[in-house]
Amino acid sequence: MIQGKDLMTAVKSKMHKSLILSALIYALPHFANSTSNRAIESNFDNDTMSTLLSMSLVELQTIKVSVATGSELSVAQTPSSVTLVTEAQWQAMGINSLAEVLETIPGIHVSLSQSALSSDVYSIRGLQASLNSQLIVLIDGEHLKSSTGGSTVFGFNKSLIGLKQIEIIKGPGSAIYGADSFSGVINLVTKKGPTQSDDTNNNQTIGFRLGSFNNQQAWLQLIGNFAGYSYSFTADFHGMDDDSKVVNADLQSALDKAFGTNASMAPGYIDDHLNTQDISLNISKENWHFNFWHYRNNNAGLGAGAAQALDPSGHFTNGITLAKLNYELDERLIGTADISFSMQREYIHTLYHIFPDNAVLPIGATGNIDFVTPTTFTLFTDGLLGNPSFNSRTFNLAFTHIFDANEYHKIRWQVGVSYTDRDVSETKNFGPTILNGTETLVDGTLFNVNDTPALYSIDTQEHYTFLSFQDEWQINNGLSAVVGARVDNYQSFGSTINPRVSLIYRANDKLTAKLQYGSAFRAPATDERFFRNNPVTLGNENLKAEEVNSYELSIDYQWHNNLITNLTWFQYRAKNIIEFVFAPSLNGNLAQNIGQQDGRGVEASIKWQAANQLSFELNYSYIDATDVNNIEISNIPQNQYYAAVNWKISNRWQMHARINSINDRIRPVSDTRDEIADYRMADLKIQRNNLMPGLNLALVISNLLNKKAKDPSNGIIVEDYLLTGRQVIAELSYKF
Repeated sequence: MIQGKDLMTAVKSKMHKSLILSALIYALPHFANSTSNRAIESNFDNDTMSTLLSMSLVELQTIKVSVATGSELSVAQTPSSVTLVTEAQWQAMGINSLAEVLETIPGIHVSLSQSALSSDVYSIRGLQASLNSQLIVLIDGEHLKSSTGGSTVFGFNKSLIGLKQIEIIKGPGSAIYGADSFSGVINLVTKKGPTQSDDTNNNQTIGFRLGSFNNQQAWLQLIGNFAGYSYSFTADFHGMDDDSKVVNADLQSALDKAFGTNASMAPGYIDDHLNTQDISLNISKENWHFNFWHYRNNNAGLGAGAAQALDPSGHFTNGITLAKLNYELDERLIGTADISFSMQREYIHTLYHIFPDNAVLPIGATGNIDFVTPTTFTLFTDGLLGNPSFNSRTFNLAFTHIFDANEYHKIRWQVGVSYTDRDVSETKNFGPTILNGTETLVDGTLFNVNDTPALYSIDTQEHYTFLSFQDEWQINNGLSAVVGARVDNYQSFGSTINPRVSLIYRANDKLTAKLQYGSAFRAPATDERFFRNNPVTLGNENLKAEEVNSYELSIDYQWHNNLITNLTWFQYRAKNIIEFVFAPSLNGNLAQNIGQQDGRGVEASIKWQAANQLSFELNYSYIDATDVNNIEISNIPQNQYYAAVNWKISNRWQMHARINSINDRIRPVSDTRDEIADYRMADLKIQRNNLMPGLNLALVISNLLNKKAKDPSNGIIVEDYLLTGRQVIAELSYKF
């Protein structure tokens, strides 16, 4: 437990900026122009800015979310600090990906992974993992499960087309969602078809984007009723190839220097090109609901390469398909109840040039790369080749029941079972049964190593059952509590129980305080346990599950209908953190429980709707995270600032501008490179509405000032990872 004296010391030395911002939060009302009595127009113009500015901030607080408790509550009533982002908000900003949305939220930072190809890492309050294994992503409450860990596959680039809103919890969610909801939960809520009485006009949309770095995107959205069924259908296709992220030297450059070769592909660029398909379908009739979602990234780039050696000819294709059938049992039970069955398929097919043509590499007796005790030095004329693939299937069955026990207690309980089956396969030109450590020359002949000791992992099956219980207790008019727990019983790890307790105190119509304790766990991912014969990472079957205990105090104050402030304090302790650490005896980076991480910090935000045509948002976050030796956690921003403005210039024109400032990221103690540079990124959107009825044209500029911002590498690529420069995109959308 972090003592109050230690926390105050950290506050005094590092949090002076947060105190200044907090003072600004409570001083701003004296300078604000109140618009609380403004009438809300019943008919919106055909633009997102009108939709966004037509609602007061208090009205936005009444929007229902389900991510916090599993049942629908308004944002103001939730026991957790829930961040809600609506479609109108991200469209007004010109945002079109989940990563961009997350970067606007205090306490969350998105950066490039140091090991997971062209993937993003979502850091929440200083907790992060290269495969996002410490958080979960839900689609309409259904957990996306990647067998590599967490919820995001390699190169995950989720489109926002077809989504209604995004609900985000920062902090543990295992009491409702079980494993992996360790640092946070992200629920993507899709649009549903209208009821028979709904007006379906203007629910069909087609759009196009074209811009820098060969950015091309097209989408179609259909919503309506047919033969008694309500439906929504979305199809989005997106391609991009950014060749501006130049790398002057990579791991192969160092090997060239050592062996006198010239094999490296550097200078070259980080290859994060993508070609995604994102398709969703929702169909409902009476008590039946069917949801389908398919995501595929075809022949995508490998980032800095599987081993931090540039690989412009390599690529991967992966995807997730999720289908869920839900039946409501409301007429048969008191309250609301449903039974759901879902099936999910995940796959990846890869083509890796782990090291390029004519690379000379140290090979050990096992036929794998061995930098410590090599038995030979081998020239790979066609490169070191490996093509690992897998195909996994997950089946989930759950029953959920929500009812009012009396006027003071609302009960939610859920029981379910999950089963996952994963098959792996691979072709390669190195490893056991292929090389014996005496070869000096190897060509590109590939060997199928399925069902042999040379395979990079093993086929696995995993199942677990769970039971959760939650009581929403209205203690009195101003005080309520949420108490709950979930028990998970894993085939591989046994049982775990994760409780949560929240108190919500509503002093009056203006002031709300929320105090929460929660715990969570994360079972080791399949690859963290079973990776082998891998030149980059090795698994460890003896890993323990990660655990975290978290405390949070959040205070919302509504100065009037159009000025709301929030101040949140949090503290956590995470144990058995899993990282890949170099193990000399194994000649590789071995997954290990490295110890604990303690974190504490504050988040502050101001939302001010200054007039019918103008709104502002400011937020700030401070994070102080240390390991068991009180050494600061590397690569996470300790201070983040964000500011945004929405301006409806006229009925025809609108503008959005924002700036995001990332500061005070430190290197690991063993990394002697220069400090990681701070950066400030500005973005702009200008839109012309109704060129003809329903037709809008927009110009979106990301990294407006063309800053040379970088994310930290692990040191193999010494110069870090250059982020995308100025990007100009034209967007045309038509509602009909």
